Amino acid sequence: MLKHTFLLAAFLGLAVVLPGQDLVRRQYAVRWTDDQVYGVATRFDGVPDTLRMNIAEPVDDGVRRRPMVVWIHGGAFLQGARTEMRDLCERWASRGYVAATVSYRLGFTAPPLQPAPYAYDEAEVLRAAYRASIDVRTAIAWVTAQRATALRLDTSHIVVGGTSAGGITALLVAYMDDDERPDATRAIGATQVLLDKRERPDMGPAPEKPHIAAVVNYFGALVDTSMIDDATDVPVFSYHQENDPVVSSDARRGLWGLPLGVGDHYPVIYGTKRIARRTATCGYPLDHVETIIYPGAAHELHNTALVDSMAAVFVARLLTPTTLVHADAAPVSFDIAPHPVVDLCELSCAVDADRARIYNTNGTLALEARVNEHTIDCSRLLPGIYVIELNGHLRSFVKQ
Repeated sequence: MLKHTFLLAAFLGLAVVLPGQDLVRRQYAVRWTDDQVYGVATRFDGVPDTLRMNIAEPVDDGVRRRPMVVWIHGGAFLQGARTEMRDLCERWASRGYVAATVSYRLGFTAPPLQPAPYAYDEAEVLRAAYRASIDVRTAIAWVTAQRATALRLDTSHIVVGGTSAGGITALLVAYMDDDERPDATRAIGATQVLLDKRERPDMGPAPEKPHIAAVVNYFGALVDTSMIDDATDVPVFSYHQENDPVVSSDARRGLWGLPLGVGDHYPVIYGTKRIARRTATCGYPLDHVETIIYPGAAHELHNTALVDSMAAVFVARLLTPTTLVHADAAPVSFDIAPHPVVDLCELSCAVDADRARIYNTNGTLALEARVNEHTIDCSRLLPGIYVIELNGHLRSFVKQ
């Protein structure tokens, strides 16, 4: 029992000291450098915007090369601030990352006599998302060019993550090629709001797509899932609540669940379920995708510490595959369907095992069950998040 508790603790990133563990356990003090200017760009209304970031780094970590994670705030491309991601940056810097939280250009044109978040048309929202992705790529390029030596960066290990609009931006940064940018980002007709006319010229190509090692998407979406090219594309961790009313876990207009037709002029976007479907179609390796669909109806993480720990383990497994967890914990080699699990849990590419152990998030054995033709009866489990272990191989799932 103690062995399996240690395995689960390593998987969830809890503060248990295990041999060879790194990038998961929160073990370092954090030093901040705030208000770093990384560029100046023009907003949707023609006003110049000075773009800044805050950077957190681990203290006395004693390593030569550090991975970097860039956290992007949400706010429907209208509001929000980089300081909202400070806690996440603090968490990841304490694990050994250089963690940056960036500001990007906000705002788009609303219809006559209606305030934002009402949108003039779909193009305004798409252009706002594109501006955000340009700014974040610019921020990454600035850090790697200007601060890589001082921060001891390993520029081959860059992670992008975000919440809501920040998740949308992170996905665009990771996957969008220039020939895949939305047509709305090219020259289109001007907006006309009463006496205020704003031209919408071609926004130009985005900065070169950086090498991204992983993307962490918290209740964000893609504007086109075909941006994920094939099985060699960027690994992705995605979390969504099943009935999120702001960004659908499936395919709906942005702000689809808000009253008074707020989302009527927003584009259709494709949430975590559609992203998971695309990665499956592309044949992603099982350890390059982690999908959490939680049975809820909120636009948030139901348990920030838990989900954050799961994301940290997912990313660390990619960056340090031979030193992450206890030697008894083997890499992921099976997948689970459906997700979330209702009663029966079906295993694909399962390891050779006739018994499965399922633990809750406290590390307690919740169920020991027989594997019957790659199927496990989970009907006795209460709703929640669990970790299944087959001969030391680990995988998380949600029970509905």
